[in-house]
Amino acid sequence: TIVFTGDEYLSVTNTRFSAIALISLISIILLGNITILLWSRITVDRVRRLQDEVSLLTKNNYHVPIVMEGADEITDLAITIDKMRREIESSEKIKQEMIQNISHDFKTPIAVIRSYAEAILDGISEPDEAGIVIKQADLLNQKVKQLLELNKLEYLSDPSHFETIKIKDLIKSIVDQQKYRSHIQIKLDLDDSTYYATKENLLTIFNNILDNALRYANSEIKITLKQKRLTFYNDGEPISEKFIDQLFKPYEKGDKGQFGLGMSIVQKTCEHFNLNLSVRNVNPGVEFMIEPL
Repeated sequence: TIVFTGDEYLSVTNTRFSAIALISLISIILLGNITILLWSRITVDRVRRLQDEVSLLTKNNYHVPIVMEGADEITDLAITIDKMRREIESSEKIKQEMIQNISHDFKTPIAVIRSYAEAILDGISEPDEAGIVIKQADLLNQKVKQLLELNKLEYLSDPSHFETIKIKDLIKSIVDQQKYRSHIQIKLDLDDSTYYATKENLLTIFNNILDNALRYANSEIKITLKQKRLTFYNDGEPISEKFIDQLFKPYEKGDKGQFGLGMSIVQKTCEHFNLNLSVRNVNPGVEFMIEPL
């Protein structure tokens, strides 16, 4: 069967199809624009909200968490910024605690020096008591030196000042200076290993560790250097296991008081020279170990 369609019918059909296609196209465009507009508005609102929360950080308000719902790049950015906020908050807390502890550290010797100076003016102080003033002045001097060392760590990033240093020579020099300080016997077993660092800062590291060992050792200290692994052993009492991981934090308090800034300076200095510093209890005693990363 053959069906013939008139030109008028084809014209009407084509017109209807074109109208439907045009309406569909316009609808798709409008829907797309509305979707983009809504998405843009939501995105802009989220960005503005994140901007407002970040602006709080400039006002030292590090205690308010930055929370952003969703699973897109803005949420990832918010998570990263909140991580930065937590790090800043932690640093601020440490800084405040350090300021309080440093103030207390300085307050005590200053008060002692002042009281003895007043006693001298009043004529009630004995001449031999001047040694106490000198001892307190030396204590203050030591604390100032520690603060200067801590400040200098910010300027150790330039490797052009580093050099290859024979560790044995530094250790022997330090031990020679300390050998008459106490009855503690210091034994050495050192090879010719070298570190790439600065002599001044390595001296700071080794002096602080040896000073700590002399403070807690009962009768013996062993310093061993084998294939770049340097260990300082002392036969004193072990460090509390709950405290051993906190040893290198500034002014962290342990079972027997504070460690001050010394060990914190040691740890931060080692980091600058890509040296790993660790401590462990051995039976009997305590061992500090330094080795390249």
